[in-house]
Amino acid sequence: MVEKRKLSKLPKLPVNIKEIEQFPAMFNRYYADHFGLRELLTHYYKMLKYSIGDSSSEHVTIGKNGWLFLGSIKNYYKGYSDPIGDVRNINLYSQQELEEFSLHINRLSDWLAKKGIQYIFIIAPNKHTIYFDQLPGDILKVNENSATDQLINYLREHSTVTQVDLRPALINAKQDHQLYYKTDTHWNGYGANIAQYEIMLEIEKLFPGKIQPELQNIEDLVFSGGDLANFIGIDINRIYAKPIF
Repeated sequence: MVEKRKLSKLPKLPVNIKEIEQFPAMFNRYYADHFGLRELLTHYYKMLKYSIGDSSSEHVTIGKNGWLFLGSIKNYYKGYSDPIGDVRNINLYSQQELEEFSLHINRLSDWLAKKGIQYIFIIAPNKHTIYFDQLPGDILKVNENSATDQLINYLREHSTVTQVDLRPALINAKQDHQLYYKTDTHWNGYGANIAQYEIMLEIEKLFPGKIQPELQNIEDLVFSGGDLANFIGIDINRIYAKPIF
């Protein structure tokens, strides 16, 4: 299936004046959805658009080297919390939002502490943040600091909650391995491996000797498709990483 929608059904033969008036438009919609080789032609049309960097979905931006990113640079776009606006540092927190976020985090931490539970606040970056260099060249940052930078800096001054910012480790590790799928929004086995290791390091500090942080051995397997590839109706095999146990 190349489109995420229900195709039009063959309309019943009209039996009254109103249905006769509606029948041509209904049949045209049916024919447009079911003419011969439609799925094959639609698939190759979308593959052609992908090959020239033209996305067939407003929710997907085609970057460099075949990378796909959720979101759009269009001014009116607000879908999926506008991830490209986020990575361009356009969508920033207000002072009130920072205060409310900090208050919520502190209350949650205090509530867990009363139950003997240590709370750790983890920043898990999206693909846009780690692979900003693979976005189209005309997508530029508007401000120096991001909303995440704002939040981390504010929490450092107004909270005692332990923080783990995964961004530096992932940015450093991407020099050796691909950490996110090209055609999907999520990180792959390598990315998850780095993330779990950084989190375990912080937990080990809180509970010395209780765990042994370690990076897992990873093998590459073929990955087909991806949520972003499905958005634009293409099917591409990619390599993905899987832990070896």
